[in-house]
Amino acid sequence: MTRSTPSTSTATPSSGSSSSSTLTRITLVCQDWGGLIGLTLPMDMPDRFERLLVMNTALATGERSPGPGFEAWKGWVATQPDLDVGALMKRAAPSLTPAEVAAYDAPFEDARSKAGVRTFPQLVPVTTEMEGAAISRRAVAWWRSAWQGDAFMAIGMQDPVLGPPTMRQLREVIPGCPEPMEVPEAGHFVQEHGEPIARAALAAWS
Repeated sequence: MTRSTPSTSTATPSSGSSSSSTLTRITLVCQDWGGLIGLTLPMDMPDRFERLLVMNTALATGERSPGPGFEAWKGWVATQPDLDVGALMKRAAPSLTPAEVAAYDAPFEDARSKAGVRTFPQLVPVTTEMEGAAISRRAVAWWRSAWQGDAFMAIGMQDPVLGPPTMRQLREVIPGCPEPMEVPEAGHFVQEHGEPIARAALAAWS
């Protein structure tokens, strides 16, 4: 469902590559970049998607920045030649155990392996001419007018980057999205509280 582009070396939606998939009745679960990319997929194969579970993400249309928290994060990352991924995760999700922190650290053995971590904030469209902005605007229009499935939203209330204001703006474009589940102790990585969120979503859909 995705392809790599020379300019970003990251994934952008491509409806053409979906034809080989036979998946149907899909529940789209997305957070952060999973939403920036994932929320653009259903419009090109609407018959395959049945439900949406969305957490701390956005559709980056380029019409405005995600906010001061994002701009601060983006600016700080740009100044760092190296990043302690495990420490960043522990700060954002204090409930992580030492073993879980180590697991988050494991793929990143040196500064070079963290190039993606350092680059991704710079790729979020914050102006309308940036790559990905136009397709995100098309996705917003589709969600507003065409989505007919079930939706459930969970918000990590401590997220300074894609937190409550951004999520409530997103809710406005998803027809039938009920009042969000607020997770008071959760930050940006709200999926670390995944079990109660999944149970609440399933209960809402039953």
